[in-house]
Formats: sequence, C-alpha cells, structure tokens
Amino acid sequence: MKILHVIFSCNRLKYLSPTLNSLTNLDYGNHQVDRIIIDDYPRTRNDAIFDLIGKRYGFKIWYNQANKGLSVNWSDFFSSLRGIEYDYILHQEDDVGLLEPIRIDD
Repeated sequence: MKILHVIFSCNRLKYLSPTLNSLTNLDYGNHQVDRIIIDDYPRTRNDAIFDLIGKRYGFKIWYNQANKGLSVNWSDFFSSLRGIEYDYILHQEDDVGLLEPIRIDD
C-alpha cells in the first residue's frame, strides 16, 4: 500500500513539535510512506529550523513563498497530487497530536 502523510503547518513550532513527537504512536506497518510538511507562513519562518525538522522526522518540507490560507493551501496541494497514485492520504494539521497508538493497518 502507498500512503501519503501530509502535515499542514502555519509556522507554529510550539504546536508542531508536540505533534511530531506524538508520531511515535503511529505505526505505518510495512507500507511505502511519503511524508510531507507544508508550511504556509513564510513571514517569520526560519527555513533552517524546518530543514532540521524534516531531517529529524523524515519529512520533505514544502515552503509556500506566500501565505495562501487553509482552503487555498489544501486545494493547491491536493490538485498537485493528480496523477500520483496513493491508496491513502493521512492529512494532519500542525496542532493535532496522536494521544494513543494508531496502526494504519487497523
């Protein structure tokens, strides 16, 4: 199974950090998983911090050059996936922590 795990961020590191730390509760199983964080708040963003986050947690980072807002950001992203085959997309916001173990196979 091919899975995309995308986290939409608005440069709120105090929320994003606990969210990423909670991913120890996520068991992807034996599946191919692509991981992306999209940051939509460039005004005060420190790209170097996001680069480190990407390396530490295994996510590619997509940097919006201008703030799009949630609905445009989501629409643009999901439109960019046309022609890419994923069985499932796990859409997560930067302030959603996983409080209990989750097995993707369940």
